[in-house]
Amino acid sequence: MQFRKIINITILSIIVLGVFSSCNSTVRRPISTKYPNIIVILADDLGYSDLSCFGSEHVKTPILDKLAKEGIRLTNFYAGSVVCSPSRATLLTGRNHNRVGVYSWIPADSPMHLLLKEKTIAEVLKKSGYQTSHFGKWHLGTWKKNSPEIEPSLDKYGFDYWYACANNSLPSQKDPVNFMLNGKPLGKQKGFSCQLLVNQAIKWMDDYCQLKKPFYMQLWFTEPHEIAAAPESLRKPLLLEGCTEKQADYYGCIENMDQAIGRILSKLDSMHILEETLIVFTSDNGSCFPGSNGNFKGEKGWVWEGGIRVPAIFYWKGIIAPKWDQKEPCGIVDFFPTFCDLTNNKTAKSLATDGTSLMPVIQGDYFKRSFPIYTFHHFNSMASLREGKWSLIGYLDKKNPGTSRFRKEHLEYMRTAHFGNFELYNLSEDPSQSNNLAKQFPEIMRKMENEMKRLYSETISEGPDWFKE
Repeated sequence: MQFRKIINITILSIIVLGVFSSCNSTVRRPISTKYPNIIVILADDLGYSDLSCFGSEHVKTPILDKLAKEGIRLTNFYAGSVVCSPSRATLLTGRNHNRVGVYSWIPADSPMHLLLKEKTIAEVLKKSGYQTSHFGKWHLGTWKKNSPEIEPSLDKYGFDYWYACANNSLPSQKDPVNFMLNGKPLGKQKGFSCQLLVNQAIKWMDDYCQLKKPFYMQLWFTEPHEIAAAPESLRKPLLLEGCTEKQADYYGCIENMDQAIGRILSKLDSMHILEETLIVFTSDNGSCFPGSNGNFKGEKGWVWEGGIRVPAIFYWKGIIAPKWDQKEPCGIVDFFPTFCDLTNNKTAKSLATDGTSLMPVIQGDYFKRSFPIYTFHHFNSMASLREGKWSLIGYLDKKNPGTSRFRKEHLEYMRTAHFGNFELYNLSEDPSQSNNLAKQFPEIMRKMENEMKRLYSETISEGPDWFKE
């Protein structure tokens, strides 16, 4: 254990933790920056309890822990879906992924993609004078199995500069071969994907970013999605603690990501813009790695809490007053209206979005949702509706006709299926969803059933038909 502690107290951690030392933990100044920088950090398949500040017994994440301590740790935060592509579509648009037609993860050679007619955060902020950049996994375009090409390219969605892979980093997070820089394939790169994308982000900040203009940046890591890989300096201490090889790669790549985030914070500090930058961190869905979702039921691919409740942190030095726990349910769907609200942009109010602005949270107040958190995924024929302390689980009366790879028959079945059974859970008393209260609270059941049915019908009917001849 002593060796483990020594290894993890790196020079980088010491430098970055110093960035926070001047923060006053009780007094926060009002927001005076009309157009703050915004950085959205998204992990890939990171479970609710995969960070030490969210209860991990194996992973040491001092950088994110400090962000959580000096910012807000959101413990009732939800992904946009149970798998990656739809969650990312919801993040960028503020709209339920079924509305925009990203029904599931996008496989190779599929016509499914984020339609260009959808308004993205990057497009909206760009019109307000923001510089926009994306670094990391994309998974919202069409792609071919053995090609790094992405269509449509990211500039069509409002990004000035981009470094991305179509799906996951291949052949693993170590020495990836499938990244592109502004449309140009880079071939094999030496290093780990989290550090490589931060290299590119820092290069962009050095060579292209104009300090007099605000920027919107996405850091969408491939960690800890399979195939996980980590430096030996991080794997070895984990192995000495008794972890398996697979655990050492999984936990180690999360720690590597944490250190990469530390490099971005150091860069912001050296540029004297840390106090002008809102940083949000979360995951695209739950994990399928054993033990990563804490005591929650289910995992990636399921609408149970383990598949959709994810860790989230909001940090803005000198602005966000520390609150260790923000209890009101919120999620990725809220990013679009929040960033519009933060920059005095009226776009979100003119669109059919499904989110609620989190400005009260940023300003140190609790907030009340305008819309419930709703999630449906075709593979397990289930939906989830979170409203206050209540969670409703609905089951369709038809079974999924095939695999998780989305095909024509899936869309046909979704458009003809109906809900046949429901379960109700009080998450404040039963976070593991083990005690079905449907019979005890018939009025709550009826209200939430009707809302789930309405949202299901509305979102599925609005989504496009990718297989229409």
